[in-house]
Amino acid sequence: METGRLNIIAGGIALVLASIGGLCLGFSLDPYFEKGFLAVPLARYLLKAGHTHGMPLGLLILSLVC
Repeated sequence: METGRLNIIAGGIALVLASIGGLCLGFSLDPYFEKGFLAVPLARYLLKAGHTHGMPLGLLILSLVC
């Protein structure tokens, strides 16, 4: 029972952090596309990768409850 509770907590935290990363990414990427796609700095690419991989990972952790 304790493992399921920890999975729900860890999965929820992962989903929230990935969602916050996605919101930050969405609000900050528009000016870079006017200059061209290659003008996006490395930190933005890493934020994009964190958001893209964080959401399914959080859902996977949540699904391990049973």
